[in-house]
Amino acid sequence: MILLDTNIISELMRPMPNSKVVFWLDDQPETDIWISVEDAQIAAIALTADLTLATRNVKDFFEIDKLQIINPWEM
Repeated sequence: MILLDTNIISELMRPMPNSKVVFWLDDQPETDIWISVEDAQIAAIALTADLTLATRNVKDFFEIDKLQIINPWEM
């Protein structure tokens, strides 16, 4: 498995991301990619404090056991 750091995620958000990063990521099986450090921290805070996480980014969190998620964009 590969944990993506925020510098990988932010690179993909640039108007012209580095082609090496894009090609590398495209070659990785989706099952080998894990959530970013920030997403892990957000989930840990929510779980520890027994909070519900409000996010539009549900796909990065749905496999975390016991994490309650609300997507306000779909309510």
